[in-house]
Amino acid sequence: MDIETLRPVAKKLLRTYQVRSSRSADLAKALMYGTVQNWEDGKELCIEGDPSSDMFVVLEGLVRIMRKDVNGVPRELAVLPSPTMVGQMGLVDGSARSATVLAQGKVKGLSITQKTFNAILTEASAAGSAFRHLLLASMTSQLSSANEKIRGLISDMEEDLENEREKEMAAWRDNLKNDTPPPQKETSSERLLEIAGVLDGWKIDTEGIDDADIKFVEDDDMRRTREARQKRR
Repeated sequence: MDIETLRPVAKKLLRTYQVRSSRSADLAKALMYGTVQNWEDGKELCIEGDPSSDMFVVLEGLVRIMRKDVNGVPRELAVLPSPTMVGQMGLVDGSARSATVLAQGKVKGLSITQKTFNAILTEASAAGSAFRHLLLASMTSQLSSANEKIRGLISDMEEDLENEREKEMAAWRDNLKNDTPPPQKETSSERLLEIAGVLDGWKIDTEGIDDADIKFVEDDDMRRTREARQKRR
């Protein structure tokens, strides 16, 4: 693609990622190193778990970001409009694809291989500088987004804990009114015993252990202390 075709795309990318230190003409020159590709609806640009061999600049259309949950079920994380960049993190750190990217409708974009990516990054030119600034800005944006999601997750967890406390207090009040004993919960001592058993390689079942079954060996110091306390009484 020629520079005049890519310049509007470069301008939007710089604006999207808030890069103010580079010119759109310079970034367009860097994007010219990419290879034009087209994807039909539902086709994969990249697949989660695959090696990261290239990155993509989406020029036209929408892409869906999919990731498997703990049960292996694909979940939609986002739908990104063009122009946008995907897959660049894997080229930076050599990690596998962290998500699957699907075309939503017809998509046109640029593919930039790892070799080309490395060449642009090390190029001592205005084009190389513009590409580096865009890459850094996109990574910063991803980190900021991740931090925001973590803050939201923590807030949700705190809200869930508060709701759980309110439910427990309501149940406690109902038990007092009905003279019903509260449900038995695992005590701290039982939990500590279980943890110690796991750490030491024991297989301890705390169920059915009665206090009478736990005996302590009293040494001379303990006996003298007990007798002194009894005399004071």
